[in-house]
Amino acid sequence: MLVDGELRVWDTLAIAETMAERHPHLPLWPSDAIARARARSLCAEMHSGFTQLRNHCPMNIEASLPQVGGRVMEHAEVRTELQRVVQLWQRELAASGGPFLFGPFGITDAYYAPVLSRLRTYALPLPADIVAYSGRVFATEAVTAWVHDALLEHDSSPRTSRIAVLVESQAWASSDDSFYSRFCSFRLRCHFDRREKSCLARNESNHQPISKRPLIAARLPAFYGRE
Repeated sequence: MLVDGELRVWDTLAIAETMAERHPHLPLWPSDAIARARARSLCAEMHSGFTQLRNHCPMNIEASLPQVGGRVMEHAEVRTELQRVVQLWQRELAASGGPFLFGPFGITDAYYAPVLSRLRTYALPLPADIVAYSGRVFATEAVTAWVHDALLEHDSSPRTSRIAVLVESQAWASSDDSFYSRFCSFRLRCHFDRREKSCLARNESNHQPISKRPLIAARLPAFYGRE
């Protein structure tokens, strides 16, 4: 959420547009109208799409889960969405010449940073040019700060911590075929209240790995760097 006095902006697309309006001198959107329309289209697709990648690869910014990623790639719908997002990135990198999707780092790169984080966590296969693009994104000062802040988040609920330790220790201890089914037997969903710093956890049998979700909406403005 973007909070500025009495103003509350709680949707990431709305936050992005608000920041672009307030800082027109920054290259948050491409200056070219056609490129700007494509950039907005990419953000809208990320905002509402890639549901299979989201479902099978929840955010866990502090983990490395290549074994889960290997099993995730068995799903045809995941492979289709991965191919789609890679093609989108390759097209825009080729059109702009890089180093980011539309030249300088902007809103579209910020939008896809969480996707790149999922791909890194689960070690999903990527072509060399996209691996290089991911490296450039995570090397930026803004994304480095975002990752740092996310890693500082700790659940305040003892119940949450116990469940997290249980699931992750069980996952790392397992090396047989039951690893994926046991690891994905429930999903831990945390609802953060930033003011009271409370965290509630509940289990769902929806076959999704444990998820630690950084508060992307609250941190999105940090992507945009200094004024």
